[in-house]
Amino acid sequence: NEAEAIYPYLMAGLWVEAFERGIKTTVHRLAYYAPQTFTLYLFNYSNQIYRINSENIELLDNGTDGVLFLTDSKAEPFKVGKHNADHSPLHDVIISKINFSEDMISPCERQTIFYLWLLGLFFESIMRTKPIMAFIGVKGSGKTITARKVGMVLLGSNFNTNPLCND
Repeated sequence: NEAEAIYPYLMAGLWVEAFERGIKTTVHRLAYYAPQTFTLYLFNYSNQIYRINSENIELLDNGTDGVLFLTDSKAEPFKVGKHNADHSPLHDVIISKINFSEDMISPCERQTIFYLWLLGLFFESIMRTKPIMAFIGVKGSGKTITARKVGMVLLGSNFNTNPLCND
């Protein structure tokens, strides 16, 4: 308890212990991809991680294999369900609902680009640079709701977008 007199001494002791005997590691936020083992680690916001490779998906404790994630108190924990190669809820809920315009690139090509951008979010550890998604369109065309849906998929139903200032 922070109100107790021993608290600052205890925290100082823990700090020294961590500094002298702790294992230095990089802390990740959403996902981490280890290219040497072709493994994706996905944080479920419940102090557990999914270790995903070509053979299986395992739910393990945060910190397994030296991969540690920083929790986000606003994010909702989730469980990974069964994968169905013939059906994509992501496509049904987000991608198919986006009002892509047609010019030099068809709406289908734009959907593919968006899907690849979304997948890229999970492979930040091997991407030196990241493409930035820009939603451009008239008021009411679905820009904000699309960004909100992406945030909700990644962080849970409490996610909301922040409006830009008028200035």
